[in-house]
Amino acid sequence: FTGRPRVTMETPSASPHEMPRPLLRPLLPSTAPRGETTSLPPKRHRVSLACAACRSRKTKCDGRRPMCHECVARESPCQYTETETAMQKRKHEDLEALFDMFKTLAEPEANALLARIRAGADPSLLVEQVKHGNMLMQLLSSSQGGPGGLGPKSYSSL
Repeated sequence: FTGRPRVTMETPSASPHEMPRPLLRPLLPSTAPRGETTSLPPKRHRVSLACAACRSRKTKCDGRRPMCHECVARESPCQYTETETAMQKRKHEDLEALFDMFKTLAEPEANALLARIRAGADPSLLVEQVKHGNMLMQLLSSSQGGPGGLGPKSYSSL
């Protein structure tokens, strides 16, 4: 045994004058005959972040939100942990919204907001409270027949 692959020679039956050809296996996979298709199994969908329940059970999570298929089937709560990048993006958006609020709020409201920040309130919670508070005030004033309803007090300089 020399370590070389075995090559057999084929003699063509059509013409005795041709040189024998070695029988080698094809390098590329054979193509399916026309009309027939080869069906490959579908590729598994990879999820970038599994929910906490699937992680603890070590089951495959499909990554659907707000609830993945496994949690729906098991009727269990489905929670996703926030990635570092998503958390930084959310904080940046909250701070931009807070900055915009300081530009648009009346001075007494802006001062009250600043006092709450200095007292240690979470900026993202403040953004949500101000947004929901403003929406609530708009709903109340529109149900009272216009801007003269229960809207925010206006302060005028003396």
